[in-house]
Amino acid sequence: MGGLLSHPVTAVHLQRRANDKFQCGVATLQGWRISHEDAHCIDLDWGLTHEEGFFAVLDGHTGDDAAEFGAKELPKQLSESAGDPEDRTVQGIQAGFLATDEALRQSHSEAGAVVVASIVTPLGNGKYKVRIMNAGDSRAVVFSGKHVDMAKLEKAQDDVTKQLCNDDSTEASSDRGLLGGGDPLGSKKNLAALSEEDVGLLAATKDHKPDDPEEKARIEEAGGFVSSEEPARLCGVLALSRGLGDFAYKDDEDLSADKQKCIAVPDVKEVVVEAGDWVVLACDGVFDVMSNEDVAREVMVRAQSGQDLAEIATEVLQRCLNLLDSKDNMTCMVIRVGTSELGLETEVPDEKQEELQLGGYSDPQTLAPGMAEKYQTFFRKAGFSKNPAACSTCSRVYRHMAQCPCKNAVYCGVTCQKKGWKDHKKVCKAVKGNVPASPTAATDTASSSAGRKGHHGGHNVWAQPADSSLRHLVPEAVKLFERSQSPMIRWGDTPLTPSRLLGMLDAAEIDQMLLSAWVRPGGIEAVSNEKVLSFTTAAPDRFFGLAAVDLDRPVEAARLIEKAVKDDGFVGVRIMPWLWDRPPTHETYYPIYLKCVELGVPLCTQVGHTGPARPSDTGRPIPYIDRVALHFPELRIVCGHIGHPWLHEMMSVMWKHENIFLDTSAYLPKMYGKDLLAYMHTKSGSKKVMFGTNFPQLDLTKCMQQVHQLGLPPDVKDRFLTTNAQKVFALPQPAAIAAAAVLLQQQQQQSGFGQPGLPSADGAGKNGSDEENRVVDEAFMRSLTVTPVPPGDYTEEENNFLVDQMVKHR
Repeated sequence: MGGLLSHPVTAVHLQRRANDKFQCGVATLQGWRISHEDAHCIDLDWGLTHEEGFFAVLDGHTGDDAAEFGAKELPKQLSESAGDPEDRTVQGIQAGFLATDEALRQSHSEAGAVVVASIVTPLGNGKYKVRIMNAGDSRAVVFSGKHVDMAKLEKAQDDVTKQLCNDDSTEASSDRGLLGGGDPLGSKKNLAALSEEDVGLLAATKDHKPDDPEEKARIEEAGGFVSSEEPARLCGVLALSRGLGDFAYKDDEDLSADKQKCIAVPDVKEVVVEAGDWVVLACDGVFDVMSNEDVAREVMVRAQSGQDLAEIATEVLQRCLNLLDSKDNMTCMVIRVGTSELGLETEVPDEKQEELQLGGYSDPQTLAPGMAEKYQTFFRKAGFSKNPAACSTCSRVYRHMAQCPCKNAVYCGVTCQKKGWKDHKKVCKAVKGNVPASPTAATDTASSSAGRKGHHGGHNVWAQPADSSLRHLVPEAVKLFERSQSPMIRWGDTPLTPSRLLGMLDAAEIDQMLLSAWVRPGGIEAVSNEKVLSFTTAAPDRFFGLAAVDLDRPVEAARLIEKAVKDDGFVGVRIMPWLWDRPPTHETYYPIYLKCVELGVPLCTQVGHTGPARPSDTGRPIPYIDRVALHFPELRIVCGHIGHPWLHEMMSVMWKHENIFLDTSAYLPKMYGKDLLAYMHTKSGSKKVMFGTNFPQLDLTKCMQQVHQLGLPPDVKDRFLTTNAQKVFALPQPAAIAAAAVLLQQQQQQSGFGQPGLPSADGAGKNGSDEENRVVDEAFMRSLTVTPVPPGDYTEEENNFLVDQMVKHR
């Protein structure tokens, strides 16, 4: 099972989906495990006909690589191999699993994942064919409530709850300590002693455990063994015998894929069901402590009481965690077929599709040391902010949230806005007559941007949010920083904060700064992506992030880059070849290059000799940068540190390749040299070179002062300091942001209530064009405007304004 935390992460991520054929709700939580390694897939329009439903739950181990990969790849492979529904065979389904496994092998992942999945095919006349398939110890159950005695199930539910809680309560503490409370796993299964007939069970998959006679025979025939410990383990390691990945147990070249010690071949069952019947997919974190009958009873009784499917799945997980002592990651997916036949909702509003229950994070101050970070990591993986804001009316947290301009109220949608307005209008600082609000995020942006010299303020494209801790994490650079008289030396142990760095930018008249994370071999984060994110979140119009990744885990690195760009708003990736002692042409870089091309963001690297005490040969522009540009002509490559002593090589490469650029970081402007300055004066060179400092190596104010002393023509200076960086990194113009913020402030003062394009609940939102909105962390608060509600308990002025400002949800 791996290591356990001292306390469980009790937050739950809920998802809801529906169409005219299926309703699906899923819930997943981390629990006691150190990390969350589950993944899942919901596709309501799957297959060649786009009329089928595909559903899967994947339980990963040794990381989440295999689970995440399988959740994306398996539906594609099955769509090709399983073919038309009328001609579908078990062999075709098994071929899709094996093709997914082979694709995972090609990704060089060392992880594994068990899979349980279902394909649901409409047959007409309210009937559906359900195929359930599993490779591993997760499970699928299919059941029907048409002929069950619901009164019997409800009584059984009450009796079981009382037994588990040892009183009349239906709640139990979620924090009973690492070894606290309850019987061993599995000893509380089916306390109600219900039969399969009692719960209308129609079909269920069989778990693949190493000590199952059939599985054990295959393992031993392949030269493996099954340990006698509890639980039994394949070769003393794996507590499962089938699944994706785990290629160390699939390495016998003389054996076919279905004869290896561990195989990816699923068992497949099918059953015809009717509208209103149920399919549940869940991992062993659920079925190790609950029986098929338990799960079916829970689902039908809770559905009878009116809970939606995601809430039902959540209740199943909470029971497993709080009352049945499950210590594993858990995911439960509940599917109901026949949506339109049952007269159920056939669509889930966008703003309700993704929900987060905060669990213990509802009061972070009470969490044990280190637990807040575990919750925040779980939130981020689920696609939410590290510090999610709850609706001021209903207290629920959805991915699509919006904030009143006064910043004192957050809403999940129009309904809650309407409910809360009667009380909120009395204190809303955006309403005329109320006490003026403290400056909003937009107002702060306006005042801080408008007060600076915007035209030649400068964009510093190479910097790190680093303080004295960097001396210990990158000791190779200590001598360089000392010889450069780095301002970091003067700071002592004083930490660098966003507000402190903003003061330095203002003093140096620098508008915007790109901040880079640093990851060195072994996955050691000298400057973490999370730290960079804390700066970009604090000042989204001034700081922009460059992600760093672990080259030794290129597949995981590619996924991290996608998350950093799409979810966190990072504008590029930076890799230091000298830190890894690998030239840019090494194969581990290539997945990163491909991902940058796919996302349209630059790859930043270093050229020239290394100031730190490491070999310099990885910094040669020719052959390395030249070859990468030939292989990836669409990739924008920003080469830092000028390139000395190979500057002429660098200029030749820039002339040859359209998407190669240079920044001047690590060199004071007086040290640029006449050759580089002459190149910057050319028509081509003026568009290729950008200002950088390698802060905190060099003092920002000193660098800017020396730039002004270079005597650059105004057009060259503007491109060097501003325009080139804006184009290469797609940065917004501070002047445009400031103007939009001032306009927003004026509109609020004139109207007395909120405007379209409200700030996000993280305080990072903007009002105005797409360019300003790009700054918003769209994965967290996707511009759900606080839509005006119909006229009611408002003044005539408010009513008129609300009607005028009606906007549609995105």
